[in-house]
Amino acid sequence: MLIGLIFSLLISNGFAIQTKNEVCTLLSICDNIAEIRSQVADIRKEQERQAIILGGHPALSLKRIREPKALITENNVEVCTLLSICNNLAALSSELADVRAEQERQADLLVESCQTDSSPRPANCYEALKESQKSGVTEIRVPEYSRNPFKVACDQESHGGGWTIILRRTDGSEDFYREWMDYEKGFGQVDGEYFVGLARLHALSSSVPQELLILMEDYEGEQRYGMYDNFRVGGEANNYTLESLGNFSGTAGDSLTYHLGMQFSTKDRDNDIHETIHCAVHFTGAWWYRYCQLSNLAGVYEENSFGKSVHWYTFNGFYESLKTAVMMIRPRAK
Repeated sequence: MLIGLIFSLLISNGFAIQTKNEVCTLLSICDNIAEIRSQVADIRKEQERQAIILGGHPALSLKRIREPKALITENNVEVCTLLSICNNLAALSSELADVRAEQERQADLLVESCQTDSSPRPANCYEALKESQKSGVTEIRVPEYSRNPFKVACDQESHGGGWTIILRRTDGSEDFYREWMDYEKGFGQVDGEYFVGLARLHALSSSVPQELLILMEDYEGEQRYGMYDNFRVGGEANNYTLESLGNFSGTAGDSLTYHLGMQFSTKDRDNDIHETIHCAVHFTGAWWYRYCQLSNLAGVYEENSFGKSVHWYTFNGFYESLKTAVMMIRPRAK
């Protein structure tokens, strides 16, 4: 239905013909293309609204709406040319492809919503493992994120168990130098190296107060940990700000409080407060960078360049990479 609407826009805004004093000119073609692109942008905004309704979270598959390529100018006056028409037609074609892909995605979401498993699901690993002493992968449902369950890795052995793993680095098998969209929706293998996703992390940490545990090991076999008793990550509107950490305890030293209050940054989203450096690019990672960082657990595995490694400054400094780093959360004891 949506694609039919697009084509109706093309027809209703069709190029002027030699009828009723309307003449097909380059200028009329440019005007019509601009109008169609504007209407496509409106349709995509509506798709975002519908995706929130269908999926319970923003439309993660939608790319940012591209601005129309500027017309060629002469003396600061816009000029409609064949080149500008070709540029804008190419952009329009790409945008229509995005609209079509999002329509298909929403159709799948609609089918899933009709087939949603309504059986009870735990909201985190703490609930899932109450009667078990075994770590592993399980399904949880977080209503604040989606009506559908998703898989997470659970740790029932460390510091009393009940932990939901949100980030795991163990062998370098997963590329963590990724763009915003990947970090927002999550990536990797849930039984190996992975990141749970910022949207899910926000839902998990905002539903009930959480503790954060970070387990680390260097290549000499030394193991240390850090724990924070009130961990919370904000939502998409503020770029998943690290809103709260609470009090620190542990043997690794505190290398995260420095980042408190910072928005998340990736190589294509510069949200740090450094005036001249894009921290995510400069240190080949993704994190709550400030100016720039004391920890970089999404850095480059087995990298020993200054600041680019998987590191926790108060444990292993800025150069040597950690062998393992695991971040996990669980509901705070009342």
